[in-house]
Amino acid sequence: MDLCGERERQYAEQPHMEVVLLGADSEEAIRVTHPTYFRDFEAEPFTLEEYERNIPWLNPQPATS
Repeated sequence: MDLCGERERQYAEQPHMEVVLLGADSEEAIRVTHPTYFRDFEAEPFTLEEYERNIPWLNPQPATS
């Protein structure tokens, strides 16, 4: 049984949890490209503005030509 699938099943009933599989040359590279996965939310919670800014359907990207 693979770990990612195991974690998906473990957190399936918790909609606030997201299981992702990321690949990179180093953990530091992932920390640079995906910093929110490493954020200490108790020490540094999102503001409502930050939260809303990261919701795609509230902030659709303009079409590029």
